[in-house]
Amino acid sequence: MHRSALLLLSTTLALYLPLFSQTRDTTFRLNGSLADIESGTVQIWQPRSDSSFYVFENGVPIRQGKFQFNGHLQFPQTTNLGIFDENGTFLFDSGWFYIDPGEQEVHIKSAQEVISITSNATSFREYAAGYQPVNDSLDLIRRNIIRELDKAKFASLGLAVMDSLNRLKVRLEAQQGIFLMEYVLAHPQSFVSLDEISASISLENYVFAEKAFFFLDPELKNTVTGQEIQRKIDRVKALEIGRRFPDFGLLDTAGVSTSLHQMEGGRLLLIDFWFNSCGFCIQQFPELRQLYKRYQPKGLEIIGITVDKERFAANWKKAIRTHQLPWPQYWDFNGLQSADYLIRDFPTNFLLNDRGEIIGRNLALEELQLFLEERL
Repeated sequence: MHRSALLLLSTTLALYLPLFSQTRDTTFRLNGSLADIESGTVQIWQPRSDSSFYVFENGVPIRQGKFQFNGHLQFPQTTNLGIFDENGTFLFDSGWFYIDPGEQEVHIKSAQEVISITSNATSFREYAAGYQPVNDSLDLIRRNIIRELDKAKFASLGLAVMDSLNRLKVRLEAQQGIFLMEYVLAHPQSFVSLDEISASISLENYVFAEKAFFFLDPELKNTVTGQEIQRKIDRVKALEIGRRFPDFGLLDTAGVSTSLHQMEGGRLLLIDFWFNSCGFCIQQFPELRQLYKRYQPKGLEIIGITVDKERFAANWKKAIRTHQLPWPQYWDFNGLQSADYLIRDFPTNFLLNDRGEIIGRNLALEELQLFLEERL
């Protein structure tokens, strides 16, 4: 399972005790074993920090291939284990898996760089038997289509090829969405349903997740994850065609603060989200420069917004010079606002009208040129 961030739990128990006094206090014990690793340490990671999940000791020793974690777990959660040798050198991580309140066992095997994990936890067994096989199969096909679509986009294979690939992608996403809906309808009280709805929300595909969320048990909707799902859906809907693009706070290349809404006014505006080491982002620059040269005098403006981390700020500025980008460039500091709106595939672009309303999204440059020919 994939999650956008890992948060290492290292907060002391004293800080969490007041929080636990307000919530259902359920203990868990995770008894683990490792194949072919006799000693070292294990750390437990999880995707968010809240009072429903606390581990008494984050780094535990491996003794004769076995380890144990104890803590509080209000609801089933996904987690990940980091495995280290006796010298503290990182070896591998287990990959995401479910743990439940109560006692459970997990066995991790690493052979030829393939990690396999088994567990007797109820949520783990439900996911592995009921959800994972079908979804993984569909997701593999979808990822292959996206890869071919990216190649076509920058190989000048034409709109017909891209349209065909896009249709396949949409069909696969619909199949995944239907599968999610059917699963939630059959398991409305399942934490696997809750978690998979959260994982399925994306900028391009959230409709099925929103519908599935409607049928989820009210108690699950009120959990921390449930509230975050609703927030994600609201954020993605704010970027629909016809909506005014949100007002991002940005920094220019000199570090001066500005806002996106200050840049609107009277012209078409293409917003290009990118980062300095994004190969597909860079491949589009020559053609984008030609479009800018041709249509900027007729009423097109372009701004670039990087999502680079702070440590790559110098690389971002160097990339602007190297690729001779003539349009203004801005920095969404550490990509925080972009991530908040689930902009996480790059390049991503939005075309705004003179009122700042979204009239196009993720346009291939060939599509953009046809649009500009008609409008300008």
